[in-house]
Amino acid sequence: MGVVDRGWAATAAKTNEANCTDGEGGFVGRSTMSTPIEPITVRHNADESRYETTVDGRQAVCDYTMDRGRVVFTHTFVPPELRGRGIAEKLVRTALDDARQRHLQVVAACSYVAAYIERHPEYQNLIA
Repeated sequence: MGVVDRGWAATAAKTNEANCTDGEGGFVGRSTMSTPIEPITVRHNADESRYETTVDGRQAVCDYTMDRGRVVFTHTFVPPELRGRGIAEKLVRTALDDARQRHLQVVAACSYVAAYIERHPEYQNLIA
């Protein structure tokens, strides 16, 4: 069984950087979260090298590769209709917590992961 995070998403007035791409290859801007959502369960799918969750029947992912004992986060994607609900944040936080628990260094090749680490100093010591 993989890592599971069942915490509650953030609520009103919290700003969340959007994902690396919109699924069409374009950059997605910021979105503002304004309502609480149901608990999000994040699974570590090691066979697919990603952390994933399914919300409202749609899958969101944080992909990675392994390189010489480092986890390289390459892409974070949340479907457009689910954005602004804290899903990318939950994916990345779970992935970084798992990297810390496994004593892995992190390479933030994904712009969302890089921005998240910059905004959360508690994860900056993981950077390779």
